[in-house]
Amino acid sequence: MTFPLRIGSRASRLALLQAEAVARGLLHAHGLDKSDIRLESISTKGDRIKEKPLWEMGGKGLFTENIESQLLRGDLDLAVHSLKDMPTKPTNGLRADIVLERGNARDMLILSPKNDIDDVSIRALKPAGRIGTCAPRRMAQLLWMRSDLKVMSLRGNVETRLSKLESGDMDAIVIACAGLERLEIKPDNAVTLSEDEMLPAAGQGVIAVQYREEDDKMRDFLAPLHHQETGLCVATEKSFLEVLDGSCVTPAGSYARAHNGRFRFTGRLLSLDGTELREVHEEADVANMGDAIALGRRAGEALLRQTPQRRV
Repeated sequence: MTFPLRIGSRASRLALLQAEAVARGLLHAHGLDKSDIRLESISTKGDRIKEKPLWEMGGKGLFTENIESQLLRGDLDLAVHSLKDMPTKPTNGLRADIVLERGNARDMLILSPKNDIDDVSIRALKPAGRIGTCAPRRMAQLLWMRSDLKVMSLRGNVETRLSKLESGDMDAIVIACAGLERLEIKPDNAVTLSEDEMLPAAGQGVIAVQYREEDDKMRDFLAPLHHQETGLCVATEKSFLEVLDGSCVTPAGSYARAHNGRFRFTGRLLSLDGTELREVHEEADVANMGDAIALGRRAGEALLRQTPQRRV
């Protein structure tokens, strides 16, 4: 292993905190000195262009492709990503199969401070309320619950999104819990949404470490960081999306969790306008990666056979 190790990350405060978590794990696992690891913050196209929704610009790869190109060239030794920001299909020549223990996978509803209501919930928003999010998954689920809502595109890092809410342009926003918790931000007028209300994205709350595919020494070096249960859950969720041919444009939720030695999985697919919904629940013993992938594929195939429910 050549030191210092160069770890690539997006330049946002949250992304750098996540990269620092990986660095601390490596320092602890291998008894390294801080000088043995160097963090490289990298600006991505997804960070620079904030006016358009992601699906209009090419999807999740906008947050990873610049970092991945540097990793493939050898300018970086590894990269750290929020797994939900990564495309479903892996990049040729790279692996991202090292994942840290999952954080909070759910989403949070945050109301504008200008809302004077006691009930912090989707149902309590005023008629035709303006609610901000950047994900088709969230948009479709919001419209399934409340077809009258005006769902507005919301881009930018966590701090930027909160500032837009403070400005009063929106009545509420929906944002991932994990980012808020890692930044130690506890907003007022907020509530964590249940899985029934807002099923998470595949890999939500998970930090992934990416490295060059042929680098077996790096794989062994990173192995102490890997959380096996999280890895199996993620494999289930991603294999479900692969059956749907899912991308950042697909309004789909995908969530696996271990319970009393068995894995429970819920998958959900909606129309973008929230008028149709399909949902599947599966449960199985999962001992290895093959079992996890089989569970996700079985759920995806079962969902595609369903007749969609229509919003009343």
